[in-house]
Amino acid sequence: MKKINIITPFSRDQNLSELLLFIQKHLKNIRWIPVCVPSKKVQFDTIIDTLYLRESVYPYYIEEVPNVDICYYKINKALDATNFNHTSDDYYTVMMDDDLYENNVFEEIVKHEEDVVFISMKRGDQIPDDGQWGHGTSTLNASPSDIRACNTGCPQVFVKGSIMQNERFASNNSGADGIFAETIKNKYNCAYRPDLYALFNYLQPGRYNK
Repeated sequence: MKKINIITPFSRDQNLSELLLFIQKHLKNIRWIPVCVPSKKVQFDTIIDTLYLRESVYPYYIEEVPNVDICYYKINKALDATNFNHTSDDYYTVMMDDDLYENNVFEEIVKHEEDVVFISMKRGDQIPDDGQWGHGTSTLNASPSDIRACNTGCPQVFVKGSIMQNERFASNNSGADGIFAETIKNKYNCAYRPDLYALFNYLQPGRYNK
């Protein structure tokens, strides 16, 4: 059965409970690959055994490295360690550790056969005054003209394993997500699902009127 492999550069412990509830709700269609520092191994081992997630959650442990964008560095290292021979027909995506998806996304994505599927992304109701980068609240749409650098986020992009094994993010560029999306849009067979939505920074307090 086709699965969606969700890679998450994980460091926000405060979001772990909500992320696990979300993962458990969608076990039919997904595998979760949290990428984190080795000191979290005991924590994840306990969670996996307690919640019976041995076949659904696959943590990957890596030390953080200075002078690179650690988010994309973690993603690339997890991809480098992936055995794509067993998952070439599966899709891969990247969900940051404060993002989520609307509930119908995964069951729709697994129906596709294209190399790449792009979806839209909602970005909340207001910009929280919390000292974080003030990302806007406009919706990013899934259309050929809208998938471009500085206008597309990682959670909008689902890529077949047969393609992902040959692609990586620019780990020295904070805009690597949009650059990646625009690159694969121009290289592969793509489907566009503007009716499906990722939820950018959904777990950031104050961004959404939940």
